[in-house]
Formats: sequence, C-alpha cells, structure tokens
Amino acid sequence: MYTINEKVMKYHVGYVNARDEYQKSIIIKILAKAAVISFYLLLTSCYISLISDVIFKQLSIATPLLFLLFLFIFLYTSVLSNKLMKTIHNQYVEVYDEAHYKLSINSLKLKSVHIFLLLVLSSLIYELYVGHLFFNQPIMLDFFDVLGAMAQASILTVALYFLGKLMINKKY
Repeated sequence: MYTINEKVMKYHVGYVNARDEYQKSIIIKILAKAAVISFYLLLTSCYISLISDVIFKQLSIATPLLFLLFLFIFLYTSVLSNKLMKTIHNQYVEVYDEAHYKLSINSLKLKSVHIFLLLVLSSLIYELYVGHLFFNQPIMLDFFDVLGAMAQASILTVALYFLGKLMINKKY
C-alpha cells in the first residue's frame, strides 16, 4: 500500500520499481533541495510583485496569491515539524556534543530569518492591500513603513529566537 507521499514522489520523480533505502534517501535529498530553492524563489517573486505594485501604484492579484502560497508552504512545514516533535514526546531538543549544539543554533537562526522575512512581508502586504481596499489610502509604501515593519518583525523574531534557544537542552 502506497502512501500519498510515495504516490506523489513516484509520479513526479518518475521511477517505476521499488527503490532501496539509499536511492530513496537520494531522491528525498534532491526533493528537499528543490523545496528550499522553490521557497526562496517564491519569496523573491512575492517581494518583486509587491515592489512592482508600489512602483506602478496598482493592486495586482499576484502578490496576495504568492503570499498565500508562501504562507501555505511555511505553515505546512511548521505543522509537519511540530508533528515530528510530538512523536519524540519531548519539547526540548537534546544535544550531546558541541558540534550538534552549533548545528541546532544555526538551524534556529535560519528559521528565525524565515520568520523575520515572513513577518516583514505580511506586514507590508497588510499595509498596502488592506489600507487601500478598506481605508481608501493611496498605494504607496515609504521608508518608515518598511522600517516599522522591520522593527516589529525583529522584536518578535528575537523573542522567538531566544525562546527556541531556551528549548535546546545540553546533555554534555
């Protein structure tokens, strides 16, 4: 019995026969790299669409749709990560040596950058689209709007980073 993930992998990767564990790990590694690259390409295209909306002073449907797709991917990976943490039955990340601790901190920093970018983008889209559609404000973002969005996002991101750092339990 195939799971939905195996069916999707079989359809998109194109293999016919069953694969051994090494081949599956290589396929999963390639798909993981593709997912990360598509995540950043989607983020970049959403920023480009937002900037073009501001420059041409018109609202496009592309920016909110790209943002919703970006938000879906972000939430999907977050929910799967939470399910993985709950199957371990421990909310703390246990590290047993210095190298694993540094790897965990680097992963936490990368997650914090993702959260920061998501919060800045969502704040700018909120200011631009909601302000224009519901409050009839002009379509424009100035330096202080961007600076305010970055300040708000950085405060929340730093707090989440230190909360995540507290959840790393050193066992050495």
